[in-house]
Amino acid sequence: MNRFLVCSDIHRRIENFRYALTEGKMEGIEGVIIAGDVEVDYSVIRDLMSEVFGEEVIGVKLYIVKGNCDGSNLAGVDDMITFNLNEKVTCLLTHGHKYQVKYDLDTLEYVSSYRKAKVAIYGHTHMYDNHVSGGVRFINPGALCGGFDKPSYIILTVDGSHVDVLKRVIN
Repeated sequence: MNRFLVCSDIHRRIENFRYALTEGKMEGIEGVIIAGDVEVDYSVIRDLMSEVFGEEVIGVKLYIVKGNCDGSNLAGVDDMITFNLNEKVTCLLTHGHKYQVKYDLDTLEYVSSYRKAKVAIYGHTHMYDNHVSGGVRFINPGALCGGFDKPSYIILTVDGSHVDVLKRVIN
């Protein structure tokens, strides 16, 4: 079983990210997935992970993509990546602004299918989503900065080909 913290649209709300990391550590996560719009330097993310996880940070993977509000703070970080959540589930990670996710998920579904991803994680809309379409599970953790709703993130558990999504809200 593999467990991940999934968040997006941090928009410099580092205190919310610290909270989510701390909760994720208690859940036994092995990876952090960030779908863009952090608006802080990459080093701030890594330093905060080191602060929360201590020496255990060596075993915690970080998957991150650049959002439309991330400029030079995430220099060298891609807009989209594909990686394996485990040996059976491939994940496509993007912020979503280049795929017009505020209007529909058709383009993201096409790209996910092309890349043989069973899970597509995106942000940008600041709204939680968890549904399956065209054989792809679309997941948006909502916005860690808040926005239309209270700040939220996800604990994602992958067991074989089964994917479980647990939304967490910061009050």
